[in-house]
Amino acid sequence: MCKSARFLLLSLLLDFTVFFCLSLRSPSQVLVAEIDLFRPKLERVKTRAEEIALTVSTQDKVKVNQTVTALCQQWENLLSLAETRELHFQEAGELWEKFEGASDALVSWSDRAQEAVSSEIVFTSLEQAQTQILEQRVLKMVEQIRNGGTMADLT
Repeated sequence: MCKSARFLLLSLLLDFTVFFCLSLRSPSQVLVAEIDLFRPKLERVKTRAEEIALTVSTQDKVKVNQTVTALCQQWENLLSLAETRELHFQEAGELWEKFEGASDALVSWSDRAQEAVSSEIVFTSLEQAQTQILEQRVLKMVEQIRNGGTMADLT
């Protein structure tokens, strides 16, 4: 296998490995990792710009330096945005965990309230309601008599 084919194969393998490793991370971590992958390329651009600046006229040297400076500034801005995004993702994750805890408590309370309400007597007709009220009054009278009350106390 020729040298360039080996290099291409190794490069593809490296790219696949990096992609696979990145897929196991959160989106913000992937972004930061991808930005880090380009850091060496930026260093090579800076080095190449310095080499070019040595061989060109003063006017062209100024343009090359301005371009490299602008590129470096954009790079720094990108890194700053990526870090800010990572912090925001972390904050959002923490807020989500707090929300989940609060919602679990609310769901639990709601389930208990639903059970309590469903265990209550539900009347489907006026007759059933009147019968239940009458039964409750009779039970109340029996309870009072058992507790030593008299018939006169029931009125």
